Amino acid sequence: MRCRETITDTHVHVAVEKGESGAFGAPNTIEDVLSRLQKNHITSAGIITIARQGDTADTRKRNDSIIALHQLHPNLIPI
Repeated sequence: MRCRETITDTHVHVAVEKGESGAFGAPNTIEDVLSRLQKNHITSAGIITIARQGDTADTRKRNDSIIALHQLHPNLIPI
């Protein structure tokens, strides 16, 4: 039975750099994430990335990437 309510996944890791993978090696490109959301009838998701401690430039790039994904896909909420 499919839920008829709006479902939001509040914790989705998205790859920012080529070759990154999610927990346990699961693929997490934007295409992977969007496909899983659709397949599971999830209408929106909080997307996050993990920044490396002490690397401000990398943190900025990752945060900017998450914001850019939100601008392309408004149902993805940058966290």
